[in-house]
Amino acid sequence: MTIRYAKTSDAGDVEVICHTAFCKTSIDTDIRLSASGGDYLYRYYAKRAIEHYPGNCLIAERSGHLAGFIIFGTDADMGKRIGKKIANIILLAVAPADQGRGIGSRLVRAVLEYFRTHRFSLIYVGTDADNTAALRTYERNGFHTVLNWGTFRRYGLQPTDGENPLDTKTLDVDIEKRLSAYDITRTHSFFFDHHLPLEKVRAHNLAFIAREAEKKAIAVYELLHNRKPAGFFSLRTDGWLTEFTGTRFSRIDDCHIVPECRENAVIVRAAVDHAVRTTCASADVLEAWSALNRFSYIDGLTANGFSFIHAASVLHLWL
Repeated sequence: MTIRYAKTSDAGDVEVICHTAFCKTSIDTDIRLSASGGDYLYRYYAKRAIEHYPGNCLIAERSGHLAGFIIFGTDADMGKRIGKKIANIILLAVAPADQGRGIGSRLVRAVLEYFRTHRFSLIYVGTDADNTAALRTYERNGFHTVLNWGTFRRYGLQPTDGENPLDTKTLDVDIEKRLSAYDITRTHSFFFDHHLPLEKVRAHNLAFIAREAEKKAIAVYELLHNRKPAGFFSLRTDGWLTEFTGTRFSRIDDCHIVPECRENAVIVRAAVDHAVRTTCASADVLEAWSALNRFSYIDGLTANGFSFIHAASVLHLWL
């Protein structure tokens, strides 16, 4: 078996592997959607990477055919914030007929050697939580799980009845400054790795939220309880899922409750209710992501009619 960099002519073979090798995604596992296959996302990113960034893709060839591939990238913005070089494995796949031969591990080791040569410090990767073959491959090569998170969706968005104990206020100026008062934790693995400086991770993510709001990619709403700040949430229109499924998708990007109210089920449920009320006129489906240890938030989602759809794991490796 040989490992080499990708060529643009590999795109077709890589798409075939994507179609057959990946576990079910949150699109496939959602019976309410009439999508033509969740592997579309994998095929799209793999084809784009090979056509535009072949230097970020390694190919495994066995007996004259393409047996697997791995695509990787870097996180320069976050790395600059914390003073470390960070990279990530974007996709890893092996053709079903070639699985069980250690090809996935060979590809991972080849990428790790590249990262060591170029002095990267942290490598991260995400995979479906039920993709045991991928999890074993990463763990055998030194990765460990730092975050398990889930996808939740609510369908049939309708205005809710009854009063909500929280008031909302749209934030559209000085967002980064306003949100800096909150001790935020996002559904992002960097918040759960104790080797990383939490304050710098938090500052990076606050700046990201502010940039997205300035570009009108998200809308940010502050939550008030008895006229005091109780948290905030942000909403995003998911154009890709909307286009792919033919169903209007929006997503709760963030939902943060201040520590003194975080375990108050009434307030957490009211925060999610406000997100539903805000979205119901413009979307058919509201999606949310949550770390699986955010029990009060998950309770708030399920109490507001969200269903659990899919779970994923994020693994880290320090070199």
